[in-house]
Amino acid sequence: RIGTHTSLGGARGSLGARPLFSIGDGQTDTTTLFDVRGGILADGGAIILANAGFHELVYFSEHGKLLRRIGRDGDGPGEFQAINWLQARVDGGVHVGDARTRRVSAFTPGGDLLWSRPYNPTPESPTAPNAMTARGFVLFSTDLGAFLAFPTAVALPDGEPGLLPLVADLRLYDPGQESFAERGNLTVITWYEDPTAGSIPLGSLLGGPRLEYSGHSGRMAYTEGTTFQIDVFDDGARTMRIREDRPLVPFRPDSVPERYVFVADSIPAYQSVKVDSAHRIWVRAAIDDSRTETEWRVFGSDGLVIGTMTLPEDAEVLDASESRVLLLRFDDLDVESVELWELHWSALF
Repeated sequence: RIGTHTSLGGARGSLGARPLFSIGDGQTDTTTLFDVRGGILADGGAIILANAGFHELVYFSEHGKLLRRIGRDGDGPGEFQAINWLQARVDGGVHVGDARTRRVSAFTPGGDLLWSRPYNPTPESPTAPNAMTARGFVLFSTDLGAFLAFPTAVALPDGEPGLLPLVADLRLYDPGQESFAERGNLTVITWYEDPTAGSIPLGSLLGGPRLEYSGHSGRMAYTEGTTFQIDVFDDGARTMRIREDRPLVPFRPDSVPERYVFVADSIPAYQSVKVDSAHRIWVRAAIDDSRTETEWRVFGSDGLVIGTMTLPEDAEVLDASESRVLLLRFDDLDVESVELWELHWSALF
């Protein structure tokens, strides 16, 4: 299904008067959060956070009480080295992606390790003698362990300094196959990185195109950032493409090296994408040059418009239910906290 929206109507979302509770704010809750890479509103209202800086999952009750911690630094079962995403399973458990060990670990709703599977496909030969390659990683896993992943990203240097487009094939790998048998090549994705900056994508820092993705209970969505387009997969099969017919927002920084202007002349169409517990798609887009506020556009599980919501620039949507939304916040010193808010939608306009 392909849906193109020429304008967004729908409802206007708003938050309650104050958070229901806050985690890691240093006042009402002393939990230390560092590099939160995902949050889930679990069944019954409980909250699960991927606290990547401490290599752990942290479980809280529906009232914000700390219940348990799972994981530690390491490469053994149930241990993590570099958590890069957290996704809910259909059965109420979670999947955790680890970029350094290139492994996905599945946990039951109670926090017990269900399975752990590394991603180590056969290396591919470079397409050209001067090709630069970067190893791939998993973007999503189904409950049965099928992976949406790309094995290698390839760039072809042209001798000029600056950003390089990285091109990769997004593929589906069947579960339980040690040889990582491919079920199919799904699409080609492209984003930009600076080969002189190690693993830091300079395109992201300058506002250039980059890859954003999210998954929740069998559904995965991603956007390349270059256009207002979201690709949606359900249980590993492409089911939907959502498009908006609107221009990109201009990006006018104080100073950008001339060789980077081609990729920094506009803000990425979507700066974040989230699949929530109701399989709705939330995407964030800047709405003014000051970037003190951001607009979140919400599409239903069927791809139709639900509405829009304006949030502070420091707020990142982690998950949402019909009546609540989980936000990651940053203060002036970049100290992280997670807040649970009531979510209200106005009448249609």
